[in-house]
Amino acid sequence: MHFINNTVITRSDFMKRIISFHLSRGRVWKCSHKHLKCQKLCAFLLLLLSCVIVSPPVLKAEEGGNQSFQSSFLFKAGKEAFQKGLHEQALEYFLNARTSGMSKPSLDYNIGVCFYRLGKYQEAEKAFRKIAEYPDMVSLAYYNLGLISLKQQDSDAAVHRFQQAKSKAKNKKIRLMADTALDRLKVKERKVTWMQFASVGLGFDDNVASLADTENVQANGGDDFFAEMLGHIRRNWGKKPGESGTQLHMNVYLLQYLEMDEYDISSFSLSLLHKESVNTLRLEGKGEYTYILLDNNSFEQIPTISVQLRYPLQATKSVARFQYRFSYLDILDDDYEYLTGLRHKFLGESFWKWSTYNALLGYVLEMNDRDDPDYSPTRHTIKANFSVYPSKLLRISLGCNYRKSKYHIGNLRDRNEERLRGEFGFTLYMKKDWELSGEYQYTDNYSNYEDYKYTKNIIILSLSRSF
Repeated sequence: MHFINNTVITRSDFMKRIISFHLSRGRVWKCSHKHLKCQKLCAFLLLLLSCVIVSPPVLKAEEGGNQSFQSSFLFKAGKEAFQKGLHEQALEYFLNARTSGMSKPSLDYNIGVCFYRLGKYQEAEKAFRKIAEYPDMVSLAYYNLGLISLKQQDSDAAVHRFQQAKSKAKNKKIRLMADTALDRLKVKERKVTWMQFASVGLGFDDNVASLADTENVQANGGDDFFAEMLGHIRRNWGKKPGESGTQLHMNVYLLQYLEMDEYDISSFSLSLLHKESVNTLRLEGKGEYTYILLDNNSFEQIPTISVQLRYPLQATKSVARFQYRFSYLDILDDDYEYLTGLRHKFLGESFWKWSTYNALLGYVLEMNDRDDPDYSPTRHTIKANFSVYPSKLLRISLGCNYRKSKYHIGNLRDRNEERLRGEFGFTLYMKKDWELSGEYQYTDNYSNYEDYKYTKNIIILSLSRSF
């Protein structure tokens, strides 16, 4: 089978040529035996020739074919049903041919094409991955896998698969089709110059005072309802925003409590990101500035620089990421200026994607050098996340992370903490790029200093949209 304009079609023309070849051989044999006097022998040869013509010749042209007369008949019936547009019936014939003992890449390929036409992309992907193990069909397999990624609206995976099809193609037609698909994706990507994102959420926090990773507040104190708002704007420069080019990011975050307004947070950030791709590696450099207000008063400004390396692990959308971040925490509130200082973060994580499943595993090392050494922790964090798409409109995620912190304190015993955090969430994808999300988060922080022991529960429901 071949593809024209991203559409799967049969290899009927090719089979007709093979059949014509065998028929021509039959005529040669007939002519070469005109002078044989034994009519029984001629009849036997003609009978043998008729058997050859009835069997699908393409099966004999393939190596590794394990077949019987029944499986050959089913394979041919499947081809005929497919040519008539009866894809369910064709799939049934092909599956029965496999059950009858047929084992060959063309059968798996035809099964994959039927699943693709029926919209069963997960099953089609399994079939095409199987034929990708055959060197002669690997480029065709990757091209079809790219088409599946497009159907699943995963343009990054589609680009990678079309690139694989192009690099491995021995057939000029497949190389041209892969080039055309890549060009279309790039044209579509170039149109996305600006991107906006907005989110509004309502939630409940049963331990408001334990704000994130700061050390400037008590560990326990008060519960309250809150509202949060997030706005994001991105500007792209460059012909390939997904692979290389420069991006400007602007973020605004507001957290407002119903009663405990002394913990209200406003945050504004501006960053400039540049990407470069070298073969399969992606290098990123970023400069960022963040300004934070606490209770409407200037609290902190944080300039940050970071470098990042992304490396694909497999043919699917699976990557390893390594990042270094250097930040200067400039505390603007005189009461907490002892927290001013430097922070280094080293991150390594891997992301895997299998059909409707995603998984992430990562490690973070954080080192601090604050003006007050007693507030300069060294931290080790292990994090994991798993998500699944039960349908195209729903995503369910489950995550956890474990963090161990050590504070070297002057004349007193060192402060040791262990924090365990679990998260459960869902996202419902609606029409016109609207999303409804819900999340529950539980945190348990243990410390050998009683004042820093706490637990925390957060529930939030948010509505967001991309523009």
